[in-house]
Amino acid sequence: MVIEDARSQAAEEGHSSQEALLSDGAVTFDDYEASVGAYITCVTERGFQVDGPVLNPADNELLLLQVLDGNTTNAASAQADTDCRSRHVNLVEGAYRALTEPRMEPALIEETNRCLDSEGLDYSGDEFKFEDYFPAGVEDSKRLEMVSSCVSQSLYELHPNLPFVALGF
Repeated sequence: MVIEDARSQAAEEGHSSQEALLSDGAVTFDDYEASVGAYITCVTERGFQVDGPVLNPADNELLLLQVLDGNTTNAASAQADTDCRSRHVNLVEGAYRALTEPRMEPALIEETNRCLDSEGLDYSGDEFKFEDYFPAGVEDSKRLEMVSSCVSQSLYELHPNLPFVALGF
């Protein structure tokens, strides 16, 4: 249902590249990667460079990338990003993420747990994704801040060249 809804929306909005990727009723990492490739082409055709894509070690699901401004204004790059994402990525990415279980890379879990130990924060040891560190939900803003900080620090220690960190549920 998720894929068909995304495919229908892509057809209605005239996003033919996404419609084609979703038309077989499945969405794979290769489909997602192809949509990101079309996005990069779209952005570079508008005169911008893209940093990435890099698979996010925090979920092994999301491809991280960002538009580099070059000699133009932030507003222009933001508009290119928004337009190209809408045309080539958003629906495929949404379907892919809805059907794929996020999973932190093992080294990141180990490093995050070491950080949490040093901060005196409890965890079960059974965590394999970011949200697992919040068994009661995110009502505890101090815990959210501390865990987010530990994951971010650990990500940059393990992967110093990441364009940015993306954490979430």
